[in-house]
Amino acid sequence: MTVTRIVFVALLAATVLGTAAAAQAAFIPWDPLTSDSWIYVGAPQTRIKIHTVNAGDYEIGFDQAATGNRSRGMNALTFSYGGQSSGHLTATDLAGTFGVTNGGNARTFKDLLLLVAIDAASLPADFSMSLGVSGQAAYTFNTAGDFGFYDQPTWDTGRPSGYYSITSPKREGIAYGFERGMVTVFAAQNVALGPGGSTTLAYAFQHLPGRAVFSVYGYDADIGWIYHTNRAVIDAKQPTAPLSTFEVAPEPATLALLAAGAALMAGRMRRHA
Repeated sequence: MTVTRIVFVALLAATVLGTAAAAQAAFIPWDPLTSDSWIYVGAPQTRIKIHTVNAGDYEIGFDQAATGNRSRGMNALTFSYGGQSSGHLTATDLAGTFGVTNGGNARTFKDLLLLVAIDAASLPADFSMSLGVSGQAAYTFNTAGDFGFYDQPTWDTGRPSGYYSITSPKREGIAYGFERGMVTVFAAQNVALGPGGSTTLAYAFQHLPGRAVFSVYGYDADIGWIYHTNRAVIDAKQPTAPLSTFEVAPEPATLALLAAGAALMAGRMRRHA
């Protein structure tokens, strides 16, 4: 297959996937946000709940930065992969492991919440995903019920991690590289991630239609809510603060084969319509 043909098929498949948005799953990863609903700026300590596919609801309540007009809460948790522990980390393998480290923070995180955003308008019928802490049973995701679709979210419907401060911008999209896609949240329970500690998670995808980007939150059992996350965007007030992101990006040939399959299926559907 020539490069031109691969590009054409990929574009055709993207169109097919885009028309499938009406059939998206109903999973809602978090409560609707308002401008101050999940920032703790004093009483009442209103927070939102983030919904997980496997362990019920968790509360999020990041603190607003007290001084310095800078973001807060994005430095404690970092990803590691392939011997690297900072920056944009990318895996091309559809199955493997990655690490999450508590970078010396004074808090111990009992549970970790992994937000997974897939850069696609829908998931193919033969898509599958599993995720879990190494040594524990992995969770196998239900394509129909464990993902929700978000398209061009505003700051109050995007990834709930970034509105920690009075800095600008006060939001992030559902992932550092895109602002629409299929989204889910998985709870890795009983990891007890103390200062300087790390844990390993195993993932596996089949028929992944686009990049899958991970975000991570730490649940502090002592205060009873989510308190920290990874830094996925550069803060204008802290431009040298290191980023920490992890994504699984299928090889172009893999995406081309998936695209060809999607286009073929669409053609068969038109012929039988």
